Amino acid sequence: MPGRPSVLDNLSADGGHADALAYLVSDLAPHDLSVATGYVNLGGLHELATIAGPDRPLRLLLGAQPDAGLGAELPALSFDHQLALLAGERDLSRFPPSRAAERLREVEGFLDSPTVEVRRYTTRFLHGKAYLFGNGADPRAALVTSANLTAAGLHHNLELGLVDYNVAPSGAAIGWFDRLWAEATPFKDELRRLLFPDVDLVDAETVYLRALLELYGEELASAPAAEARAMPLASSSATATSARAAFWSVMAASSTRTASAPARPRSASPSSRSTRCGPASTRSWSAPPSSSASGRATSIEHCSRPR
Repeated sequence: MPGRPSVLDNLSADGGHADALAYLVSDLAPHDLSVATGYVNLGGLHELATIAGPDRPLRLLLGAQPDAGLGAELPALSFDHQLALLAGERDLSRFPPSRAAERLREVEGFLDSPTVEVRRYTTRFLHGKAYLFGNGADPRAALVTSANLTAAGLHHNLELGLVDYNVAPSGAAIGWFDRLWAEATPFKDELRRLLFPDVDLVDAETVYLRALLELYGEELASAPAAEARAMPLASSSATATSARAAFWSVMAASSTRTASAPARPRSASPSSRSTRCGPASTRSWSAPPSSSASGRATSIEHCSRPR
């Protein structure tokens, strides 16, 4: 960045929020950083961890941003919805090999720092986004913007932000933050438990999505960014049904490819699944009519022999 940032829109080479934030962090190195955001995701946390580092005193205030339209939820419910989305990102990133696993480790180191504080504010909807440098006694700069602490908000979305270096406006913005911070509750331990839970089984839908991301992640990263739109989520039962349907369609496609592929030597082991249908049979899979009593899906294997 050629000089001190002023107007940010993510359009011009010197108007990116991430670059401006990195410049300010370096330019105002000794001073505290306070961040307020209505929405956060793993990409935004990683960006903040990378730019700010673990040693700078930092306050992160997470709020609940209202949904578009007239049917906005209560702040606490909206905040819980954001946490569910963040947990979904965590599941796609937590098990290797993963391009996002390194990001998750860096965020963990960042949150382990004793100089980093995190609080949640759900008294009212928090729609303001601010990246503030200094404190009430010594305000240095205020970046007030439409950009949330997300990778898209800092890099791709069409946003508008303004950096003010004057004492009075910067001090007023820090005073606004301090008042909300006093009403907020500590959330650092809860955020760490959300992002880094005990290792357990990963559901089939997450495995499927993780595999697609590993196969096509580079293509997605190079694709032009699309405008983010809010969409209503399907019910959990509908999501589970669609996940099972996707799983069985993949299994069916796999069996079709196997049937059309050249014959390969088969194992002689009588317990091998590959010999269950016999050497001259074609095996295919179909979804079961229902799950077993334990809740685990069982498959139905079909064997057909040439007439």
